[in-house]
Amino acid sequence: EVESSAGVIMHETYIIDAYNLLHRGSGLGQGGRDLFSDRSRLEILLREFLRAQSTCRVVLVYDRAHDVDERGTRSRAPTEGLDIIYAKPPESADARVLSECVRRRGAERLVVVTSDVKDIVRQLPAGVRHVTSESFVDLLEAALEGPTDEPESDPRCDSEKPTDVTESEVDEWLRRFTDDG
Repeated sequence: EVESSAGVIMHETYIIDAYNLLHRGSGLGQGGRDLFSDRSRLEILLREFLRAQSTCRVVLVYDRAHDVDERGTRSRAPTEGLDIIYAKPPESADARVLSECVRRRGAERLVVVTSDVKDIVRQLPAGVRHVTSESFVDLLEAALEGPTDEPESDPRCDSEKPTDVTESEVDEWLRRFTDDG
């Protein structure tokens, strides 16, 4: 397995139980005014994740919704690497996650993201990996933070400027910046 600097496994397709991630994933579903806002926020985060991890794909599976077209997918412009699927009744999101695993197995390295052990994880096809919703949130946050360009601060300094300078440091700076040195 190849791992990026942010700890995300590369060249894999994450099949996500969307509402499970929203409800179990550390605060993902708590910022919006309603479920639609929470879904939109999750989709934005996943688009940013895909920009940071361009070698991954994400399949986001929701239970039924009111804003879907006849095929069971949302009517909106697609994003490269992000497939949004709505399970059409009577199919559940759990069943759709499992059918996506079967459909995609062999062609892609699959990782199912859910904390639903009873209904999904125990039924995963051989070779499909599992990551809890909580663990995926950690991967998502690490990928979105990315590397920082700022140097690490010296723990001895609490402010931008040093509070004390030794005599030898003053002598060294004078030597470096005077013409006589």
